[in-house]
Amino acid sequence: MQETEKNNKQLPLVVIFGRPNVGKSTLFNCLTEKRQALISPVAGTTRDSNLGRVSWRGRDFELVDTGGIMDLKHLINKTKASNDIDDKVQEQARQYLKRADLVIFLVDGKTGLLPQDRQMALLIKKNISSAKIILTVNKVDAPAGRLKISDFYKLSFGEPSLVSAANGSGTGDLLDIIVDRLKFGKTTVSSNNQADAEIENVFKICIIGKPNVGKSSLLNSI
Repeated sequence: MQETEKNNKQLPLVVIFGRPNVGKSTLFNCLTEKRQALISPVAGTTRDSNLGRVSWRGRDFELVDTGGIMDLKHLINKTKASNDIDDKVQEQARQYLKRADLVIFLVDGKTGLLPQDRQMALLIKKNISSAKIILTVNKVDAPAGRLKISDFYKLSFGEPSLVSAANGSGTGDLLDIIVDRLKFGKTTVSSNNQADAEIENVFKICIIGKPNVGKSSLLNSI
């Protein structure tokens, strides 16, 4: 086993989950800043889960792009061994969901709330704590698109995070939410020397504001 694989096992696991063609692979590439996942308008293109490491605000976590779920039975029960590629893809996604520290439940802001979104929401609520789920509306490319998200509140996951994975809009705010919710080990500050003691006197400044006003861009600029 390579050293990188050993390190990844110690990182929190965040899983991107949703029906086919909502932009999971595009969001994965955006957050990992790599073009690792194949992107296509054809539903079900992702046949194997992609794994990558994300660093944000000095914290690292492992991100997984699951294959599109086309058969919801895989989220409930472990099926018998099968050589069918679709069965293997969906069983792999189920295993990642079971291990996940957080789940990004991705929906499509352009197509709106679909029956399959509702079904998937009900099923993951039965198997995953709602506190671990971040409802994320993708493809919100313009202010007018924000007016079309009211239906997603019916999923009862609270305030959705609005992003456009294609251009990166809102992804900084999404990463802030992920890092804030993950339970990272606390680091201790020693006072064995003057440099360490000075750290305790540093002023802490917080940038706050409504989503997508540019908080993360301002922080990066500073």
